[in-house]
Amino acid sequence: MARVAQNLETPLDERIEYATWPETLLYLSTMTMDARYANKQVKDLYQHTFREYLDHWTPLEPDDQPPPLCEDPELSSYDQERLEDLRFGIKKDRDRHFVQEMYDDLGVEGVPKTFWLTRHELENLDADQDEYSQSALDEYF
Repeated sequence: MARVAQNLETPLDERIEYATWPETLLYLSTMTMDARYANKQVKDLYQHTFREYLDHWTPLEPDDQPPPLCEDPELSSYDQERLEDLRFGIKKDRDRHFVQEMYDDLGVEGVPKTFWLTRHELENLDADQDEYSQSALDEYF
């Protein structure tokens, strides 16, 4: 449902860069089952992501949620950037699955390189490098 909503809410000329909050929450929830990752940073990322999920997908106000769900930890800029990178990576994996399973059936000539690049890579991309070709996918795989 979150993916459908994301697709409907995003204008056609805009790129969807990040996974939805439910997808990110699912990834982090499986990560919290492994004791090797049980530290404060993962806990804060998980709790913040859970908070975002609740804010977008439940009718309750944040203060009406039971503790500790009503708490939203203050993330450092480093942690916020890591969370963005994680959400971008999840979305990229989702796109890769789509390309591997359904892309050939669409009859599209290629995918622009900007579809696959991170925001750091996009800063260094020349306009003429954004070509539509299958080679754009080769760089990703």
